[in-house]
Amino acid sequence: LTIAISAVIFAVSSLNIILAIYVLLTFVGIIGSIFGFVFILGWDFGTVVSVAIVALIAVSVNHVVHICHGYSQSRRSTRVEKTREALGYIGISVLGGLIPSFAVGLILFATSLIFFEEFAWMISATAFFAGIWCMIFLPALLMLAGPENTQGDLKVFYLTVKKKIAKPVKQ
Repeated sequence: LTIAISAVIFAVSSLNIILAIYVLLTFVGIIGSIFGFVFILGWDFGTVVSVAIVALIAVSVNHVVHICHGYSQSRRSTRVEKTREALGYIGISVLGGLIPSFAVGLILFATSLIFFEEFAWMISATAFFAGIWCMIFLPALLMLAGPENTQGDLKVFYLTVKKKIAKPVKQ
């Protein structure tokens, strides 16, 4: 539900359905990777994993949305140029958030409490997977199939539909 709400909010705020779908795909990739990681480790979905997943989902969606927002605000003409500009301006900030998150996870490995050790794994894994999906998958997707001009623009879609539905009144 959180994933769908995030995609809808991004679609409304960016007014671009294609970017909202890309946010959704990337976010599902991150969360799927984290669930796969938990499964591979053989952990139960207990308190630590549940709390960590809820907290870390918000962090993950933040990175994805920032890259897509940078793309949508770019005035460049091609997908590649728009993606490069988004990564140049916002990608460095996303990395600046991922690296300390990963480092915090590493610091927590030094504790002897199982709760903190599991949380360290979750933080580190989330930062790692968010980095892979946000900095490799998403830019590749945007360069290959990112919206250009008015593609996916909800305002243009609305005006087109309104124009076709609204019939002139004959007097």
